Amino acid sequence: MTPIVAAVQEATGLTGVVSLRLTDNDGMETLNRVFRDMHSATDVLAFPSGDSTNPGDIAISLERVFAQAKTYGHSSTREFGYLLVHALLHIAGYDHENPTRQREMRVLEEAILESVGLDLGAN
Repeated sequence: MTPIVAAVQEATGLTGVVSLRLTDNDGMETLNRVFRDMHSATDVLAFPSGDSTNPGDIAISLERVFAQAKTYGHSSTREFGYLLVHALLHIAGYDHENPTRQREMRVLEEAILESVGLDLGAN
């Protein structure tokens, strides 16, 4: 188990097998169109299943990881870690549908990233 997954598990109690698909922007655009009827690429998608043994699937665009790391001025490792934590929290039931829930999720994301040495100060 990776430190990120262990930290999310400790923070949320999430267990089970989550599949991870690494793709490019074209692959993300296809997934986004098929599953969300959105005709654009995105950085990360999380598909919670509600099954405790296989709680969900995650897709991450590696193209976006590298581009966003450059845009935000931090490492691609930090960006990938952030997207993975973000998706795992969605699978664990967190969302950012309103400002309060968004703040709660963001604070937890940063706490998890800090706990594994990927906080914003680490670059």
